[in-house]
Amino acid sequence: MESTKTGNRGPRIALGAAFIVAFLTLAGCSTAAPSPSPTQTSASPYTIDDTTGGFAYTDALSGYAVTFPQQPDVEPLANNETDQPAYYASAELASGEFASTGQILNHTPNLQAQVMGMASSMNPSGQVSASSYTLGGLDAAHAEFTAGSSSSIPSDLVGQPSEIVVAGDGNHFYALIALGGTSDERQAFFDSFKRIDG
Repeated sequence: MESTKTGNRGPRIALGAAFIVAFLTLAGCSTAAPSPSPTQTSASPYTIDDTTGGFAYTDALSGYAVTFPQQPDVEPLANNETDQPAYYASAELASGEFASTGQILNHTPNLQAQVMGMASSMNPSGQVSASSYTLGGLDAAHAEFTAGSSSSIPSDLVGQPSEIVVAGDGNHFYALIALGGTSDERQAFFDSFKRIDG
């Protein structure tokens, strides 16, 4: 996937592409290259607010909000299964990267299959620990692993403790990814998730 961004964001965009491909493949969807960011002349489908607790990202289309420790970049996605627009938000930290995505599918997702497929796509080293979870009051699945060496994982994230949480609310699907960072930062990121009315 190509991006109009320059500098050292290239490896991070590739990481995002790997997450998206894994997510959409398991969801029965396919991807298209991201289009330019939406123009600010019309109402944006998402907002980012600088708060005392971090950067609150609200995705009105998918109906969720989450707080990142750093300001996230947002990339639009194309969902060929339902033609519903979707967005991928990611923030680079000094010691890792956090990301979120949400989509409206035309079926109810299998959360255990989703979380294991996403973790597997990151070539984990050692065992993947998976369990049931609750994310913002929603049924969810959680996986913990160590990020392995892969063309989609930036070298500074290889060997980092990583976690993925996926949740469903009917045909709404949400995924939060935390590679690296501290355990407190990862937990605060997951705890900040909330479902909102779109």
